[in-house]
Amino acid sequence: MAEERKYENGDCYKGEFNGNYREGYGEYTWSNGDCYKGEFKKNKIDGYGEFIYASGDYYRGEFKNGKKEGYGEFTSSTGDHYIGEFKNGKKQGYGEYTLSTGDHYVGEYKNDKEDGYGEYTWADGTSYKGKWKNGKMHGMGEDIVNGNVGKGKYKNGERNGMFIAKFSQGAYKGGVYKIFYKNGKVIKSTKIK
Repeated sequence: MAEERKYENGDCYKGEFNGNYREGYGEYTWSNGDCYKGEFKKNKIDGYGEFIYASGDYYRGEFKNGKKEGYGEFTSSTGDHYIGEFKNGKKQGYGEYTLSTGDHYVGEYKNDKEDGYGEYTWADGTSYKGKWKNGKMHGMGEDIVNGNVGKGKYKNGERNGMFIAKFSQGAYKGGVYKIFYKNGKVIKSTKIK
């Protein structure tokens, strides 16, 4: 049975109860202006619902024990947009993230950071596809910068080791090079075609 309860801290709940527990569908509004509409289980946000933050952020999707869990969609007040999997309130699993700057990432997440295989495209057209670890390019990957394509190994976000690069523009235009990097800096380069 649906009813309305106001709490001493200024919060308000309208919805279903099971005994003293908020259970079933309801709307909970916090005194700070945050609002949730959706399913509850034993007083916790649990199931499908939408959370409208006073800041202007918005989430619609699955919850478990009061946290984002499962599949959902999040839009920030600045215009960033994520659609994909969550675990324990963080981006985890496969997702697609578009930033208000025009940058775009599609791939795997772990603990709110890019981790696993993913493809990132910056607003200026620069792109990277390959392995990520803890939010940084790490492992084998391919990048395209100003039309030039490089394939090789990354470590902590920097080129590190041997790369094969094909240049369509710039000083090396029309050539294929074997380039050795250390911490993002060129150590040696040899033209192979």
